[in-house]
Amino acid sequence: MKKKNPHILKKYAIILFAAWLLAGCTQTGEQSSGETKKTESFTADTNTVILTRENGLIGYICEEFDESLYNFADFEKMLNEAVEDYNSQMGVGGIEVRECALSDGLIRISICYAEAEDYEKFNGAQFLYDETPEEGARRFTLPANLPLVDAHDPGNTIALSELDKEKGYRILITDDDSNIRIHGSDIYYIGEGDTLVEDGEVATYGEASLHVIIY
Repeated sequence: MKKKNPHILKKYAIILFAAWLLAGCTQTGEQSSGETKKTESFTADTNTVILTRENGLIGYICEEFDESLYNFADFEKMLNEAVEDYNSQMGVGGIEVRECALSDGLIRISICYAEAEDYEKFNGAQFLYDETPEEGARRFTLPANLPLVDAHDPGNTIALSELDKEKGYRILITDDDSNIRIHGSDIYYIGEGDTLVEDGEVATYGEASLHVIIY
């Protein structure tokens, strides 16, 4: 079990606050590739981390919420207080709640993060992006023979060390099981178990300890 800083509220702790009173809460990572569809550019129908063209980071949460068992206003207040507490303790407004809405039994939360570090600290997750594969491998101690699946031809794999350095690939690495959507970049290789479901979007395999995306 990961150690948690007492003033850091994980994304799943936010959901847990309501989920212990909910019935049939949707679980991240259970959707099949056929069920994963984009609705709008910066929204989703399942938990998704969205990397924008400008390298901005958006955490989008979509979960079932039973209004007969919990009060949405209290939930929204708790979320806003958690974000305010984080920004106050970090000394910078690194997080902003863009949306917290309830409709048709679904709660939708959109949180913007100034840096990957903000995402890591607020959610208690590891998250790196826009680095070279060499730097990502060093920081996460990835083995040189780590197999990567061709995102567009899953029958083909390549070792991490075999990536062509001249192509200018970037790497995203996380242990967060939310789906990953990357705007404005082709996805070339992904870790085993993860699935390219649309151009720029990967459905993560919940049993994987790390998700690695080469784009």
